[in-house]
Amino acid sequence: LFAANKTGPFRVDIPWSNNLGLKLTDLEITATLDGTIFDRASVAGSGRYDANTGSIVWDKRDRTSFVTIDPGEGGTESFSFSLLPIATDPSRFKNASLMLHVYLRAKRLDETGASQEVLATLSKEIRVASTLSLGTRLSFATGAFTNSGPVPPRVGQETTFTISWSLSNSSNGVVGARVSAVLPPYVRWLGTVSPPSERVSYNQEGGEVVWDAGDMSAGVGFGSSPKEVSFQVSFLPSMGQAGTAPIVIGAAQATAGDRFTGAATESGQRPAQTTASLADGSGNGMVTK
Repeated sequence: LFAANKTGPFRVDIPWSNNLGLKLTDLEITATLDGTIFDRASVAGSGRYDANTGSIVWDKRDRTSFVTIDPGEGGTESFSFSLLPIATDPSRFKNASLMLHVYLRAKRLDETGASQEVLATLSKEIRVASTLSLGTRLSFATGAFTNSGPVPPRVGQETTFTISWSLSNSSNGVVGARVSAVLPPYVRWLGTVSPPSERVSYNQEGGEVVWDAGDMSAGVGFGSSPKEVSFQVSFLPSMGQAGTAPIVIGAAQATAGDRFTGAATESGQRPAQTTASLADGSGNGMVTK
């Protein structure tokens, strides 16, 4: 089992060894992907690939070392593949997965000198992790709160802003969703949160803001409203910040545990929001004197 929360490409390594204590001949390894969510045209590796069957084969035609395998000898065969975009589309799939089947075939000589076939098989389920999508927005004239102060900000005068986060989750249920970012030391946390039922905390030491968004069902924000929270901060520009667009809040990222894969999943990192990032057309945000 391994999990992936993007479309790839993903690498698969198949380690093998002769642990029988006898010489083997004519080794053949076949790896087959079984499912509807991978891109058959994306499969690539050092073996021969058949797009009709989704199989890659390694044998003595590709590896002269496969003609004879001494006891203790081994190696690793590898290939890569990508998923189709529908793999993380909650309208098409919930708990998307595919199977990887590996077949190993060789020959050995028994005590009488007769040739016997040696077979080994392995199957693994590949589970696709859910995709978290995080949106961030800085506003002054719109949003959950009434803000005050000059826009663009002015040296020595306080301006309040609204920071909004929206979180969507694709194909699997997740637990313990969490969004975090850091306020710079010149930005003040005001303690106002909307909706007030959302768990947003601020650590004065380090300036970290954390939204404990909790558990989320598959498909939230895909064809439905995302989970959202807003909070208010205050910015008092210094003389040294005149003519600049200072950061109001640092880069934000969401993380959660995927119920289906058992692995951690995360959103892409959203860039820091500056006074020039206002989403409601309230000016260019450059600090004035």
